[in-house]
Amino acid sequence: MLLLLLLVLALARPYFAGKAGLGQMQVVVLDASASMQATDETPSRFERARKDALALVDALAVGKGGQMVVLVAGANAEVRQSATSEKASLRRALEGARVTDSPTRLAEALRVAETLIRDRPDAEIHLFSDGAIPELAEFETRDLRLVYHKVGKGARNAGIVAFDVKP
Repeated sequence: MLLLLLLVLALARPYFAGKAGLGQMQVVVLDASASMQATDETPSRFERARKDALALVDALAVGKGGQMVVLVAGANAEVRQSATSEKASLRRALEGARVTDSPTRLAEALRVAETLIRDRPDAEIHLFSDGAIPELAEFETRDLRLVYHKVGKGARNAGIVAFDVKP
C-alpha cells in the first residue's frame, strides 16, 4: 500500500506554491570614455573604477539571491554581462572592458539600467565615472536609485576635438 501511495504521489507531481524572493539587483555602469584615461588616479581613472566595481562584485550577496548586470558606457552602451549571480562571469565582464577614445553614451546606459530595475524596488544602479559627462537633465525628475562612485581628483578635462593641417 505504501509503495502504491508513493507511486501515486510521484505521478501527481506535488508542489508547494509560494513567492520566491528575487533578491537584490545591482546594475554596474562603468564609464569607458576618453576622460577615464586620465592618470590623476594610479594607473588611470578607468583602472580605479574597474577595481572599485570588482570590489562590489566581491561584496555581492549570492546566498540571498543577489544578482548583478555589467554595462559599459563608451561610444555605445554595451551590456557586458546580463543578470547573474556568478561572480566569475561578472569579474570576466569587468576585466574584459576597455576604455575608448570617444565620448561617453552615459544617458543611453542609464536608460538601459533604468529598464532593468523598473519593477524591482530593492534594485540599485552603481555608476563609476569621473563626472565628465554631457547634460543628464532627463534623469533629474526620475526616481532612479543611483549610487554615484566618483573616480578622479581633477574636474577639468581637455581634449583635441579637431585637427587640421594646411600647406
